[in-house]
Amino acid sequence: MRHFEADTMIEATPDRVWEVLADTGSWSDWDSGVVRVEGEPARGNKIKITSELNPRRSYPVKVAEFEPNRRMACRTG
Repeated sequence: MRHFEADTMIEATPDRVWEVLADTGSWSDWDSGVVRVEGEPARGNKIKITSELNPRRSYPVKVAEFEPNRRMACRTG
């Protein structure tokens, strides 16, 4: 099983970070590898991510964890 994780220091309030993270429609504005994201981020929901690597295919992921202003985790496969 592969595990991908990333972290960085962001100079913003947690509320502002969460606002940007939870707005899946804007992910392509700040993640150069994302073309678009479809779906609402909520625990148990599936969202589709279209990547720069293959813009003709969307990858479904399940939102496994969703704690507003704290944590969001997605799973594939």
